[in-house]
Amino acid sequence: MFLLSILTSQLFWLNWLLGILLIEYALYKCKPVIKIDEARDSKYPAFRRYDVKEWKRWRLYLIGGPIVFLRLVATVSIVIFYFIILKVLIVYKGPNRPQPQWMQNFIIPFSKLCTRIMTITAAGLFWYNYETVNLDYKPFLGPTWTP
Repeated sequence: MFLLSILTSQLFWLNWLLGILLIEYALYKCKPVIKIDEARDSKYPAFRRYDVKEWKRWRLYLIGGPIVFLRLVATVSIVIFYFIILKVLIVYKGPNRPQPQWMQNFIIPFSKLCTRIMTITAAGLFWYNYETVNLDYKPFLGPTWTP
């Protein structure tokens, strides 16, 4: 009964339609990337796209159609909220005063939280790994280079 009420809702279908329009716009903008050009790919093999075969419209419509517009609205809302909070803190601090310790203790976790939420809503990534590489650049930049 609940599922039937969702599927008959005009807001659900409007959201789905807006999602499909956003998907079509994104696919239109990605046309040069999606197009397989063997001459280009053989000339620059490091830049060959191996995921093009996974870009299927029916998958994007089924999975992304109903949630793309909501994710866009959520991401923009988080960015606006983040901007407002940081602007208030900057105005509170003033131009000629040093930043208090409580503000730094608030801004760093708050920025990490907002960034995580934006990553989830915009990209759909719940977890990602990154690696910090410690490399000595002196052979490339000369012996006088200091990090």
